[in-house]
Amino acid sequence: ADLIIIKTRRNIYTLNNNKNSNNDSKNKEAIKKAITTFQAPTLVHVCRRDPLTNATTFLNAFWITPTGTGRSRFMSAAIAKAPFAMPRWLTHVLLNNFLDQDTFLLATAQRHVLEAEAKAFATSGDHDDDKMTTTTAERQLRPRQSLYVYRSPTERIQTRLARFFDVTLSKVPNRRSALQRYVAENNGGVRSREEVLDRYSQHTAVCSDSRDVVRNCGAVKTLVTIIGAALVGVKTVLGRRAASVLTNRRMAVVFGLGALVYWAAEKLKREFYFKYTDKHRDKDLLKMVEVWSDMPECRL
Repeated sequence: ADLIIIKTRRNIYTLNNNKNSNNDSKNKEAIKKAITTFQAPTLVHVCRRDPLTNATTFLNAFWITPTGTGRSRFMSAAIAKAPFAMPRWLTHVLLNNFLDQDTFLLATAQRHVLEAEAKAFATSGDHDDDKMTTTTAERQLRPRQSLYVYRSPTERIQTRLARFFDVTLSKVPNRRSALQRYVAENNGGVRSREEVLDRYSQHTAVCSDSRDVVRNCGAVKTLVTIIGAALVGVKTVLGRRAASVLTNRRMAVVFGLGALVYWAAEKLKREFYFKYTDKHRDKDLLKMVEVWSDMPECRL
């Protein structure tokens, strides 16, 4: 595909609390440009740049690479000025929490999108993908145009992305036949939330850093259990001679810390398995009015 770059800009204003400042250059430096760039076919990167120097202090990049009809692999990288590098496994935990908020919504929506693509092919009147020109595809294959309605004028990148995917739809190798198989095999079905958001099979199983964390958490839990059992065993064997030692404040603190470590290890381990239940989803929905003031109050 030809190189296609789509950019959207949004001014981020930082208030200057110094009322006596009349330096225009400083005021200009307070204005940042938030830029989202899509580079066909799979790369998206986001940053905020200084309008004078074009410099940025961070950049987030995402690659959404197709692996099959209705499936893709999400990869990401971040570049930032920081005094230290964040552990990769911690980045994965934060990123998975972010992705879980939208992934199931995409999984339920993609059935309608893919069915619309298949229908667009069937009604295009041209069943030879190689002979379908870009102009013809743009005129005939516009399934997303009838599916999405964007509320905000700032959502230009979404509308342009939809147009890009519609225009290039006929140029994807074997797309027509793959869509026909998908519609026939799925028959309108939607996978469960547990299957779609299963972090272990989709991430942990193919990530050595995350597997190491899961293994270490299991080892910590085992060690805490052994120590606790050993202390109880000593008290049982020694009887009264150990009772005064095992019931004093120091031992109470040791047992309390052991329980806290066990709980923390179990909580961290669960981050690499299915987590985003309906309860988590409902909790996030209630926070929407805190982020978008024009959204009506969510009532569940």
